[in-house]
Amino acid sequence: QLHVPLIIRYPQGRFAGKRVKNRVNLIDIFPTILATAEINPGLSYTLPGVDISAFANEPDKIMPRCLFSETWLRSGFRPNMIAILDEDGYKRAIMMIDPQKKEIIPEISGLWHLDNDPGEERNLIDELPVRAAYDEQLLGHWMATQSQYKVMGSGESSSGEEIPENLREDLEAMGYL
Repeated sequence: QLHVPLIIRYPQGRFAGKRVKNRVNLIDIFPTILATAEINPGLSYTLPGVDISAFANEPDKIMPRCLFSETWLRSGFRPNMIAILDEDGYKRAIMMIDPQKKEIIPEISGLWHLDNDPGEERNLIDELPVRAAYDEQLLGHWMATQSQYKVMGSGESSSGEEIPENLREDLEAMGYL
């Protein structure tokens, strides 16, 4: 689920035929569209993600970065599966039976080095406990920072002001609220 190619067709054939080795994330799409359209939204906060056009300018240069993923397999307020693809190519996945109780399913959870083991056949969790703990710390920090985005999606502005009713209705109709 973390190895999905992203194919972009830029206007006027820009970057045509370029294949970029950098890992990208869905959160990179919006900043890339804004940059390509030369739009400055004038936000009071920094968008998560990066403009991936820079990767196309240097397709062989790898920018070390962490990418995060979460999946809800059951209803609830917390994801059942969280994963990180860290800056060194390690994937740490944690699958939980009950996220509130933090009961982990060890058969699905693990640590793999995707550059050396793209098929995820060799779980390194017992061999590299420090790396696993490092990635768990990164996952914990990332999960904690996600609360700010949940507040933003709750219908209240970050300044505490109410969202205008017509905008609220539009956002609800599109599934954002």
